[in-house]
Formats: sequence, structure tokens, C-alpha cells
Amino acid sequence: MINTETIKDKYRSMSDQQLRRILMDDFQYLTTEAKEVLQTELERRQISMNEYHNDDLDVEYHQNQLTNLPKELLYFILEKKEKGASDAYVIGGLFERGIEEETAIELLKELPSYVKSCIKEMRSMMLQGFLLLISGLAIRVLPLSKESHLAIIILANVLIGFGIIRIFHSQMNKKKMEKIYKEINSFKN
Repeated sequence: MINTETIKDKYRSMSDQQLRRILMDDFQYLTTEAKEVLQTELERRQISMNEYHNDDLDVEYHQNQLTNLPKELLYFILEKKEKGASDAYVIGGLFERGIEEETAIELLKELPSYVKSCIKEMRSMMLQGFLLLISGLAIRVLPLSKESHLAIIILANVLIGFGIIRIFHSQMNKKKMEKIYKEINSFKN
């Protein structure tokens, strides 16, 4: 267990510049508790985190921690959370699979950020699908003859097909990740 009082004392003794340096360079490596204490100290000093901290970097860091797991462990976590399993159940399952309890706890703390980044990625993939679909449809409405423009017509049909598949696949995965995110947040409340 991390002693937050020690962290509070350390941050209180630091200058504004030192806190800004932690925020810019080391925030992504801090524990959840240290991040909360740092945020509280910055608010007390009326220093805005947004100026110095990019949430996308934090999300990327969390994503890397979870994506470095073997796929079967990541799928286990996501599947169990989708089915509404408690954190204790998932931690126990990870422990049975050779993951230390502290590591499993940290992974679960990082899960909301990972799932949010997956949802964001699925939205981006849906947009790509729409662009492919629209591109293919735009080509198909052009007055092209089959004899002289067959390759372009085939390309248009391929774009339409890939666009539809990308949209469908992304939508299904987005719904799955949103359900997992809802399950994660229901345990917090």
C-alpha cells in the first residue's frame, strides 16, 4: 500500500516548477494514487494540468501496459468484465494464470483508459469505413462504361465492400467496448 501522506508532503515541499516538470515528463509513470495527490496539489496552487499534461499520452501509456499482455490474458480480462465479473474474480483468474496480484490490480486500474482508447479507435475505424463507402459510391455514380473502365468499377465495388465491412466490424467492437466500460464503471459506483 502506498503511503499517500508521504507523497503529499513531498509534493507540498516542491516548487511550482518542479511540479510542472513531473507533470510534463513523469506523469504517465506515476501510480494512480500519486496522480491524484499531484492533481490535488496542483489545484491547491491553481496550476492547470491541461497546459502541461496531454491525456492522449496517458491513454497511450495505459494501452501499452495492457497490450503488452499475452492476447489470451487481455481477452480473459475483457471477456470477464463484459460479463460483469467483479475485480476480485478477474484478479483471481489472472493470479491462476501466473500474474502477480499487485500487477493484476494495476492492470485493472488501467482498464478504463485502455477501453476508452479502444472506443476512440473504433470510432476512427468507423469513419474510415464511411470514407471508403462514400468513395466507392462516388466512383459508381460516374458515367463509366464496363468495357473501358472495368478496373475502376471493380475498385469502386471493393471500396464499397471494405467500407461496409469496416463500419460493421467497428460498430460491433465499439458496442462491446462500451458495454465493458459501462460494467467497469458500474462497479465503481
